[in-house]
Amino acid sequence: ASDSEALPDFTEKKASKIRWIASSCDENTVRLWDIESGQCFHTLEGHLDSVWAVAFSEDGQLLASSSDDQTVKLWQLQTGTCIKTLTGFESQVCSVAFSPDNKILATGSQEQMVQLWDVVTGQLLRTLRGHKHQVWSFVLSPDEKTLVTGSDDNKVRLWDIKAGRCIKRFSGQIGRASL
Repeated sequence: ASDSEALPDFTEKKASKIRWIASSCDENTVRLWDIESGQCFHTLEGHLDSVWAVAFSEDGQLLASSSDDQTVKLWQLQTGTCIKTLTGFESQVCSVAFSPDNKILATGSQEQMVQLWDVVTGQLLRTLRGHKHQVWSFVLSPDEKTLVTGSDDNKVRLWDIKAGRCIKRFSGQIGRASL
C-alpha cells in the first residue's frame, strides 16, 4: 500500500449506501475512491502489469484484483495489504468475483475457463472448461450450487459447480456475452 494514513472501516454496514468504490487501470494499481468527495483515498500497489478487474467481498473486508501479470491478489482492506497472491495462470486474468459467503473466489481468464479458489487457503478447488474464448464475466448463485458465465465465444453457460459440468448453454449473443 502506498498511503501511510489509516484506512476507513470497511466492515461497517450502511443500509445499501455505497461509500467507496474501487477502480483498476493500466498503471498496475487499484484505486479506492470516496463516493462523497470523489477523491482517491488509497492506492493498492503490487501488480506488475495492467489490472483488469476488481471485486469486493460481500462482507467488505477483502478486495480481489486480476491482472495481465497472470495473478490475482487478495487485499485486506482495513490495512491495504496484499494477503495472498494466486498464481498458476498462463494468461491474463480478466474477471474475479466472490461467492456470497466469501469462501470462494471465481476467476476467468484468456485460458477459456473459470477457476474456483478457496479464499482462506488459496487452493484451487475446481476448474470449469467449455468456453471457446476468454471468460469475461460470471455470477455465482446465492446457494453456491450454480455459476453463470459469459465469454467472447458469444455464449452464456450455466454450470453445476459440484459436478463441474455445464448444464445449459445459451446462444444468440452477438459479440462478447457479459452478465
